[in-house]
Amino acid sequence: RASLFLLEPIPHEHILYAIKEASVILNSSLSEGMSNAILEAMACGTPAVVRDIAGNRSLISHMENGLLFRTPVDFQKCILKLLPSEQESDNALQLNHRLTTVALKYIDAHHSIKTETNSYTKNPTLLQMLSYFQRKNTTFTNKTLKFYKRLQCLCSVVRHQYFLLVR
Repeated sequence: RASLFLLEPIPHEHILYAIKEASVILNSSLSEGMSNAILEAMACGTPAVVRDIAGNRSLISHMENGLLFRTPVDFQKCILKLLPSEQESDNALQLNHRLTTVALKYIDAHHSIKTETNSYTKNPTLLQMLSYFQRKNTTFTNKTLKFYKRLQCLCSVVRHQYFLLVR
């Protein structure tokens, strides 16, 4: 039997572990751009149940790579599809597997580190910053190297307003 927990803020270094251990990630934002938390859940193989708003629809297609809800009744139906009674557990496992498989393929195709790196390195402002670092530092210090790598790779920040449904 699953329980709903509202978690206290989680230290950043433990976020991905918490997402991987969660049964479901819920995004109930009323307004959202492209949510890093949803992308992280998809990348971790955790199904996402998200409010049906423009930013979330840009990432989630209902019943393909996650579940969308508009009303509290929709939300309840989504949760019950993923966390059903014992009699329906096979259907839930199949749905969970299908959603997470498609989500991982989406991440790989649209938000892989290679894809994100390529998009960042095409950014003129970024190229100017990288050029500046290369001119100022013939060798990178550890601190500068970390920043440089951050400029080249997708770095995500998870805000703690998300609920996690944990086993």
